[in-house]
Amino acid sequence: MRTSNTFDYTPIGKALGLYGEFADGENRLMARYVKPGDHVIDVGANLGTTVLPLAKAVGPQGQVIAFEPQPLMAQCLQTTLTLNECFNVRLLLALRLLLSCRQFPQQSRKRLRRHR
Repeated sequence: MRTSNTFDYTPIGKALGLYGEFADGENRLMARYVKPGDHVIDVGANLGTTVLPLAKAVGPQGQVIAFEPQPLMAQCLQTTLTLNECFNVRLLLALRLLLSCRQFPQQSRKRLRRHR
């Protein structure tokens, strides 16, 4: 849920308050470097504790690409993104990428060799 220029982090979960899992230090560090219009990648996006501030920092002209390998976490993150009206985030479920490599191992190895 969006309130003026700040995000309501309530949908992320009670674990943030109980266990201090909020990435405040990392977010402050990234805020120094990420500017409106930037494109950034969050690998291991989890529940979105860094995705939401990044989405706000890059603004509508920028984009956040969020990779999350765990299907349940990705589903929770998608809900968080929807509730916070983050339309500049592209969520990729890393498991799908892994499965496509397993389904077509020969083609995947060839592609990997080309990118080395």
